Amino acid sequence: MRLRYRKHGALLNPFSRRFRLIELAHELDFIIFSILSAVVFPFYILWLFATYGDLAIMILIGAQVGMLALDVVSFILAALTSPRLRSWPLLPYVPGYSLFNGLVMRFIRLAAYLQEWIFDASYRDAYVPQKVHRVRR
Repeated sequence: MRLRYRKHGALLNPFSRRFRLIELAHELDFIIFSILSAVVFPFYILWLFATYGDLAIMILIGAQVGMLALDVVSFILAALTSPRLRSWPLLPYVPGYSLFNGLVMRFIRLAAYLQEWIFDASYRDAYVPQKVHRVRR
């Protein structure tokens, strides 16, 4: 995340010549729907159980069913707009994708953000070239 905003920080600055409103919208989308949603989710789960008790499980299942329905609609629309790609055989995998993305990846993203914020994990990332590490220090 640090690399992203170090590289693209000018996109958020309205006084920069690289500033574009569409890029600002994209970065705000990333902040709200990726970072903020990952950070807020554990607190939401705690609040849900504190407020609704055992009913919270049914609420979470209902929300997951709703997300699955939206994922199916997204898949169908994508398959219809790209008919040459033969996407229909992949339809049985949509429920697994929906569960994996909704449950597993949400916590993996949160763990990655926490590693970056608390432990500066990107400074030890082997994926980043050494020349970039030297500039950052």
